Amino acid sequence: MEDPLTADDPVRGGVAAEEEEARPYSQQYLIPPTIRWSTSEQSPVEPELLVIAEGLAAAILTECCVQSKQAVGTIELPQIHPPSGDDLPRKELAAQYATIYQMASEVGGAPGGAALLVASTSLVPPERSVAWTRGLLSAVRPTQLAVVSAMPAAQFRGAGDAAEDVLLYLVSTTAARDSPAASGAELQTLPSGTLILGVAAAVIQHREVRQEAAVALVGVQMAPVPDQTYLHGLAAGVGKLLRRLAGEQVSQLWQPDKAAVRQAVIRCDRAYRGSAASLLYT
Repeated sequence: MEDPLTADDPVRGGVAAEEEEARPYSQQYLIPPTIRWSTSEQSPVEPELLVIAEGLAAAILTECCVQSKQAVGTIELPQIHPPSGDDLPRKELAAQYATIYQMASEVGGAPGGAALLVASTSLVPPERSVAWTRGLLSAVRPTQLAVVSAMPAAQFRGAGDAAEDVLLYLVSTTAARDSPAASGAELQTLPSGTLILGVAAAVIQHREVRQEAAVALVGVQMAPVPDQTYLHGLAAGVGKLLRRLAGEQVSQLWQPDKAAVRQAVIRCDRAYRGSAASLLYT
């Protein structure tokens, strides 16, 4: 696969060196995450809908626009420990955390309600996304499943221009495309030749082989920090997706008003500045 920044083909020697370097701790990539519930609830829980919002824009936007929710659990992907002597700072080796929310007009009770939201501001590294997905979906077994994520504009192979328009595309399993809920989706399918990575790809694959329904809403993002126009467009797309997948009670919880989107813009900017500043000291 070509480099997403330079569009150059990878040098096999460099790839082989990276593979050899990762070999001593590669098995750690298969360690599943730890799911912790805030109540005595035992896995698996079976909500009607599970929404996974991955990445800065998706996670913060959903947290700001879902007006009634409560945290009911956490997901911890453990840190990978390289061999002694390898002290290179690697973002993909760090522990990662996500919050599980219950979406409900009246919060409280067991987490296996009508809808759950998983918000992860950090992108799960592609090489760890399969283990992350399997771990989550062994603890949470929803009827409907949606992922909201993004891809860099450099990876997009369609005709649109992310600098001019908000580009949102849908990837669905066969079961999702064949379901009655697929009608009237008002969302474009991902153009041929464009690949999705990470959790979105892992979820679609996981559900496809099991003949279960899942969809991924993928935005094409121009910059690491999303602007207000992009977040407004993404909010509208998530609203369409929720109306398609969920009942009226759940879709009414999505309130992407101007104040919520403005708050998301501010939080995204602060989170990015904080992470960028922290990299100066790693």
